[in-house]
Amino acid sequence: MKSSSVNYLLEQLVRLQQRSRSHQRGFTLLELIVATLMSLLIVGTLLSMVIDVFRTNTSEEVQTETQQEIDAALDYIARDLREAVFVYTGDDIEDDRIIPQDDGDVTVDSFGAQLAIPNNSGETVVLALWIIEDLPYNGDDDVANLLPSDTGKCPTGSLEVECKGLGTERRAFSLVFYTIDTSVEPTWEGPAIIRRTILRKYDALDSSGAFDLAKGYVDPRKDGSSFKFWPFDNEGIDLQGDSIDYTKTKRWALVDRVDDPNNTDPNVLVPNCPAGYSRSPRAGGSIAHTSFYACIRNRLEPNQIVVNQLLGGDEQAFNYSGGNQDVFVYLRGNPGKAPNGSSLPLPTLQTQVITRGVIQKLNN
Repeated sequence: MKSSSVNYLLEQLVRLQQRSRSHQRGFTLLELIVATLMSLLIVGTLLSMVIDVFRTNTSEEVQTETQQEIDAALDYIARDLREAVFVYTGDDIEDDRIIPQDDGDVTVDSFGAQLAIPNNSGETVVLALWIIEDLPYNGDDDVANLLPSDTGKCPTGSLEVECKGLGTERRAFSLVFYTIDTSVEPTWEGPAIIRRTILRKYDALDSSGAFDLAKGYVDPRKDGSSFKFWPFDNEGIDLQGDSIDYTKTKRWALVDRVDDPNNTDPNVLVPNCPAGYSRSPRAGGSIAHTSFYACIRNRLEPNQIVVNQLLGGDEQAFNYSGGNQDVFVYLRGNPGKAPNGSSLPLPTLQTQVITRGVIQKLNN
């Protein structure tokens, strides 16, 4: 009896020792592999979620930033248009122009052809307008920036009378034009950029006696010239002489991340021009021009001789009603070329501007 009890106790002790040794062995290799894979799966999922949230936030920030830049560019263009005294239509920019004559009309080149933009294979003129700027151009009244007429240092010869006249006039017409350029340099993020160019009458103008006329500039109020047929006179003679020297004009990129002008995606809204307005650039060409374009109210053509009294000048045929023009401008961005930017184009922004500068306002 006692022997059986002892044997039973010994057996239980052996079993307990075996169980203790089994517990001390830890996890098996298979259990460790499964646990590791599960941990990696959980961590990977969480990390992926964090990255997705970061990318979404970054993409939204890029879209917001792009839309703000596009909106600011549209405001800048609108400010120029408000000060404009004349805005060219798409027909003016792209078509040959016909100057009425009693003995037979004269056909001259389009306005766009006269600009002769260098290396412009990917650049298209969208808006062109004339504004009036105060002289000197920097607007600074310091003595160092006075006009040569203020210091009695006008050049002698053919420019002397004009130079002395600036002391009273103190203003000049400047030609401003906006282009869309798809030949984007590495500095800028495409698909396209908008450039602003301004051709002023004078390259240099200061109290030291500098009085340099800009190459390619023709005053639209003198020598029989006009806004509509610039740079030709009313007989069709080209007054430009030299081509525009773009190394001396103020020419710079206004904004990048502009959508592809040839984007014809049916999901992209492209408003049509209202009746009585001319599109620029015109639709129907090899490029659709849907990302940056304008609708310009057509001018009335009274074909009458008017005298430019704003800044003095010759009697000339402006062929212009003299009323205010108004312009719709449409601009759409695309942040696809920006880091973490979405390739989907943004909504098209638009603005309507009524020009305030008027030459010879007439009652229509």
